[in-house]
Amino acid sequence: MVNKFNFNQKESIFLLKRNLASLIYSAGKFENLPTTLLDTELIINNHKVKNIKPSDIQTIMQLKRGYEYITNNFRQVTFEDMLTLNGIVAKYDALYPGQVREIQGGVSTLYGHYTPPMTNLENEKKYFNDLLSKDICLTEKAIRLFLHIAKTQVFYDSNKRTAFLMANYLLSVNGHGIFVIKDENMEEFFELLAKYYLDMINEDKMVNWLYDHAISSFGFNKISLDKTINDKINEFFELVTNKLKDNQYLKIKQQSLTIFSDKENVLMIEFDQLMKCYLLNIEKSSKKLLFEKEITISNIEDLIKLLEELNKTKLVNIQALKSVIKSIKDVSNKHEDFFESL
Repeated sequence: MVNKFNFNQKESIFLLKRNLASLIYSAGKFENLPTTLLDTELIINNHKVKNIKPSDIQTIMQLKRGYEYITNNFRQVTFEDMLTLNGIVAKYDALYPGQVREIQGGVSTLYGHYTPPMTNLENEKKYFNDLLSKDICLTEKAIRLFLHIAKTQVFYDSNKRTAFLMANYLLSVNGHGIFVIKDENMEEFFELLAKYYLDMINEDKMVNWLYDHAISSFGFNKISLDKTINDKINEFFELVTNKLKDNQYLKIKQQSLTIFSDKENVLMIEFDQLMKCYLLNIEKSSKKLLFEKEITISNIEDLIKLLEELNKTKLVNIQALKSVIKSIKDVSNKHEDFFESL
């Protein structure tokens, strides 16, 4: 087993922050939260969401604070960090937040009740230090730590949430991607986890499954546009923006959009200016649009093709989008050589 990804510190923090809502949404599924991804994003951005219990909002906000702790303490992970993170996410749920469990516990699973082994502070500190000193890749260490915290039920409460945060902490500070269970894998994950708790499958099988299904970069790859190309793109966007600025129904969002493939290790195209010029009245849930095929923007026609793809998603104001496409076509003849160097 080898590390799938190798990012620098700036890229790793970017990856965590850019996918914060998805990470919190995934962890929330461990607690059967009824929130959608859109609900989660609205909550962490301090917007009101109807029909969500205050306790569920509290759970989401504590997960957000857990990730804030990680990004504010972006250095090698210690055992004390694990205690701190549990203290954050279990603040309103556990009898003793941030303390190792010293009483008998129990967990209900799909296959029956599971009684975890007794543990104590010294045993857990030894396990943590021994694991990090093993001659295995950091990704495997993160996965095994996740499984240990979850199965041993190290803390009084919020063990899976703590395990989730710790796996991401280890991965991100070392530049090896992020740990996330995607919706399409959630049902299988819970089934395998229940079997793992009850020793129906061994740890190695769980490690291999998580390595294949839970270690992700959300399509982000270390490919970027150089400054010269960025300058040309910005110049073109400014030109189009000036042409469109008098259209009264254009409500241009001042935020960035990430467009990427749902396959790993492909180009992620990120244009901070793209949202300003083309995506109008867009829903928050479409900030990240997954396309089955990679879209490469190399000229104006590619931009038009991209807009037409967005139109198919029905996530934007169609009439406004058609006007934007027409405006781009109007200026394309004068600036058809604009992207020749791309």
